[in-house]
Amino acid sequence: MRALSAEGWEIGVHLNKTDSVQEILHQKEIIERLLRHKCVGCRVHYLTQDVKVLRRIERSGFLYDSSITFSKDKLDYRNMDCIKLGNLIIFPITIMDAYLFTYMNIREEKVVEVVAKALSEAKFHGRNFVTILWHVGSVRMRGGRAFFNLLDYIASREDITILRGQDACELALKRGLYHEAEDLNYWFGRNWRS
Repeated sequence: MRALSAEGWEIGVHLNKTDSVQEILHQKEIIERLLRHKCVGCRVHYLTQDVKVLRRIERSGFLYDSSITFSKDKLDYRNMDCIKLGNLIIFPITIMDAYLFTYMNIREEKVVEVVAKALSEAKFHGRNFVTILWHVGSVRMRGGRAFFNLLDYIASREDITILRGQDACELALKRGLYHEAEDLNYWFGRNWRS
């Protein structure tokens, strides 16, 4: 991890326990000790649908989180861009490999097409950020092998900038490129616990 970090890769925390700020801080401190510097971003294992968890993440000193998705089975413009909840920037997951191949039932050869559609929809809706989550372990599996074609496609687009999470967070805050989470019902709906 230190070698990756030294090469400029961002290392975040993949939270497993989120029942208290203390649990979150414990996990954060383990990674920070290993890296010898602060971690600013995280994602909760199995995602989260609980605003209280997001508040605990904020109180734990993270600057951003990418643990929510508003729709698993279709492209949803709410999963594009970012939301500011207190001092926490939330980057909803626009596309996750596991959801493409399960809930959305997308075939491997259609992945680039689906991502292209998401990028077009983001542009149409005036969204600034699209978050793609691809598990390293899926790269060799059916469906997941589309990862390299996807990278080639994204790299070929001159209108797209690939950012680390911390850089996207800094850009969003600096330029005000976020939506305030004042209306939690709009963003989080009645299915979310607040």
